[in-house]
Amino acid sequence: MRRKKKTDMEVMEQMFLTGKDIRVTNTLLEMKSCKQGGLMTLGIDKDTYKQLSNDIVFNRNEYVVVAYIVNINEFEAERNRKE
Repeated sequence: MRRKKKTDMEVMEQMFLTGKDIRVTNTLLEMKSCKQGGLMTLGIDKDTYKQLSNDIVFNRNEYVVVAYIVNINEFEAERNRKE
């Protein structure tokens, strides 16, 4: 039987659990509309900035920025849920 492809969330959870390089930022600095929809400016820490800029300058293509938009109330409820 063929196994279904893992979801992004399953992959990120496994990366987190195994100590892989995954980072989270929740610093939204600016949003503005544009013809195609909108632009968001996110703040990141200094080490992440260095990692991303080196990746771009040296054309390594090892890192990608992924933005997930979540309902903070649902997120906090899940975080605080007793198992």
